[in-house]
Amino acid sequence: MVSKGRGIEWEYEPGKRGKRFWPDTRWRKYWQKKRTRCREKGIDFTLTREECLALTEELRSTHGVLHPSRDGMHLGRIDHSKGYVSGNVQWESYLWNVAKATRGPRK
Repeated sequence: MVSKGRGIEWEYEPGKRGKRFWPDTRWRKYWQKKRTRCREKGIDFTLTREECLALTEELRSTHGVLHPSRDGMHLGRIDHSKGYVSGNVQWESYLWNVAKATRGPRK
C-alpha cells in the first residue's frame, strides 16, 4: 500500500510489524509511548494500529503537521472520563487539552 502525506510518499504493509508500518521512527515511538503511558495510568487504549495510522495521516495531511509535540498538536480525548477508544479521540492543541481536562468540556 502507498500513502501520500505532505508530499512524502511511503509504503507500508497492513498488519506488518516494525518500522515499515509507520512513516518514520518518531511516529512509531509516539504511539508506543502513548500506549505505555495509558497502561501506567490505567487508561483504556483500544485503538488499533490501523486506526493509529489513519490518525497519523489525518494530522499530516489535514493539519500540515509532520509530528505531534507537547507544545503543538497531540492526540487528546474528547471525553476525559473515557479512554483512547475509537470515536473519543481528536488532534488538539496542548493548551486546549489541559484546559478541557481541568474544567471539563464546554456545554
